[in-house]
Amino acid sequence: MAIISWIQNRKTIDLVCFLFVSIGSLVFSLALSSQAHPLSILEQNIWFGSATPRVLQNLDPSVLMCQRVHLHPLISIIHLPLASLLTFLGFEMVSIGRFIIALSGSIVSATLFATLRLNKLSTFSSFLGCCMFLCSGAYFFWWSVIESFPIGGAAISIVFLLISAKVNSAIAWILATPFTLGITVTNWLACILGVFQTFSKRKAIKVLFSGLILTGVLYGIQKIHFHNPNPNEIPSDTVNSRDSLGFDSLIKKNDSGSLFLTLQQLAKDELQYSIYPENTEDTPLVLKKYFQRFALFFCSPAAAAKMKLGSENMNGYMGIEYGFFAYSVFGWVALICWFVLLSQGLIQIVSSQSSEKLAKVLLGFLVFQFFLHLFYGDNPFLYSAHYAASLVIVASYSFQGKKSHIFQGVAIVYCVSAFISNSGTYREAIQMLYNLHG
Repeated sequence: MAIISWIQNRKTIDLVCFLFVSIGSLVFSLALSSQAHPLSILEQNIWFGSATPRVLQNLDPSVLMCQRVHLHPLISIIHLPLASLLTFLGFEMVSIGRFIIALSGSIVSATLFATLRLNKLSTFSSFLGCCMFLCSGAYFFWWSVIESFPIGGAAISIVFLLISAKVNSAIAWILATPFTLGITVTNWLACILGVFQTFSKRKAIKVLFSGLILTGVLYGIQKIHFHNPNPNEIPSDTVNSRDSLGFDSLIKKNDSGSLFLTLQQLAKDELQYSIYPENTEDTPLVLKKYFQRFALFFCSPAAAAKMKLGSENMNGYMGIEYGFFAYSVFGWVALICWFVLLSQGLIQIVSSQSSEKLAKVLLGFLVFQFFLHLFYGDNPFLYSAHYAASLVIVASYSFQGKKSHIFQGVAIVYCVSAFISNSGTYREAIQMLYNLHG
């Protein structure tokens, strides 16, 4: 009701901006995905290690199987109604996947604008924050392919909107659990933080428990319609030694049937993604990786560095890997502006009493994401769609205060330089694939 009331009370210019950023984001995402090389969708790991074929199959209502449900428990059932409708209307699955990603970008842009306006940023400042998001490296490279990260980013952005709109409806927050936990399990933290900022501890626990029950019900429905695959059921181009088959498959493979052993096996499977020194000789190399991840966590969502080629994917195709601080002049200008905005925005959001709840949820989520990707997973750029909008919110708070016009000017310079840099880098990455694979 609070969100509906906000929409009803907005000025015409607010509604125009709201519609412009949401529709513009959707069109921009579709335009980017139309330029993508076919292999970036059809081959595992060829696009920065992303699992686009698996995600596409998880979205396909006709495939009737789910993969890696221990990390993405409800991604299939959540999108089943929309995917089924579009399939019935005659759309091909690749087009459906691209539309779902574009729709997630539209949701992030719209909720970002509303979140900033609800936290007393001006219409222009809120619009400028959305422009920063659309010009970011995260948007160019992840709202242009079919992956789970952009969808997860949309679910997280809804949590920030609920906090900003002061929504205290238990039903709304119960629904937030399957939409965060169900896309990627680590994203549930944003919902947990939001619930505890909205309700008393006792009620917060009840809301979270109810959300888990709803998640379990949806998981059961998903199992009725879909099923976890056996290795022989998965097309050869989507099998990957780094892709476990999911929770239920491990239960079947476990001779003892022990849930403890199943969880132990899952933990062992995920441990291969962790970054830590296995011996003292590895320590300098691991520390170097930590430094790189520290820098890339903040830099890569804003301005993507130039790419390099690698062949770590399972089919032997040369694929695109992320570089390290190889920027054009425009890229460096964008980064300097980005850190100026982040620094000032952090000062403003911490000192703003009116945004105390949002600040706690936002910064808590960012700190968690930082340490998660410092020690776990591939390059942080691969996961940047989860937290890019969060960083943009922080940067947008620099538009508050007496010197807001100066930082708005810095943001405009960022948008121009980042757009030039990221669009050029995006085209270069695609051209690399065409040069290699035709």
